[in-house]
Amino acid sequence: MKPVRVMFGAVSALFGVAMFASVAAQGNSVGNRQDGKQLFERETFGGNGRTCATCHSSETGTISPSLAGAITRRVT
Repeated sequence: MKPVRVMFGAVSALFGVAMFASVAAQGNSVGNRQDGKQLFERETFGGNGRTCATCHSSETGTISPSLAGAITRRVT
C-alpha cells in the first residue's frame, strides 16, 4: 500500500474517532476542552508517533495544501 494512502486512511480514522468522541461527550465544560486539547496535542492513538497537532492547526483544526504536500514529501 502506498504511504499516501496509508496516511490518508490514518487521518480519516482519527477524524472518525474525534467526531465520535465529540458526539459522545456533548459537553463544553473546561474539563472536556482540556481533554480534547490533550488528545489533539499528545495522543498518538498507537499509530506512527504523530499527533493531530503534527499536521493540523490548533486554531482551525485544518491542514493547508502546502503543508500537506510538505508532509507527504517527508513520508515518501
